[in-house]
Amino acid sequence: MHELASYQLLFGTYEDAKSLIGVRSAPRTGDLDVNAAMIKHYSSAIEDGNASYWDEEFAREQWGGLLSPPGLLLTWSMQFLWTPDRAAESLPIPLCGHIPLPGETVVNFSQEAEFFDVILDGDRLTMVETLLELSELKQTRLGAGHFMTAEAEFTNQRGRVVAVLTNVLYRFTPAEPKGADA
Repeated sequence: MHELASYQLLFGTYEDAKSLIGVRSAPRTGDLDVNAAMIKHYSSAIEDGNASYWDEEFAREQWGGLLSPPGLLLTWSMQFLWTPDRAAESLPIPLCGHIPLPGETVVNFSQEAEFFDVILDGDRLTMVETLLELSELKQTRLGAGHFMTAEAEFTNQRGRVVAVLTNVLYRFTPAEPKGADA
């Protein structure tokens, strides 16, 4: 029996983490091509009747193929947790796991995507992440921690940048609940 894959966070100082600003991650290519089944399954789940996601003839005439909804962007860069050829331990760790900071919890604070080209059925996406900013220690109701701003650039199999995702994460040590006994 295999244990569930999880990401181990690196621990270090604020200065250690600041030295990684501007460093790009290794490319991570998704294990699945963009595909009609996932596009339609996702569109069904969110009840989006856009013909670009359902009508292959319309989509081919309008876009050159069945269009991927924007909400699937990260899905296309994901890799299987395990394959017969690759153990879970060999999966690349997302950038937030490589930033050496104090704090054992990470939450996503905000996310913004900008699209430069269509993502179509049959495309294969590769993602490269870069740490852009790191805040000094902040105290929030969640606890003390640092905000990390990272950018993920997505390219298709032709090397064309199709999207850039800017993600702000908060890595922190949870605050003691009010009224907790010492």
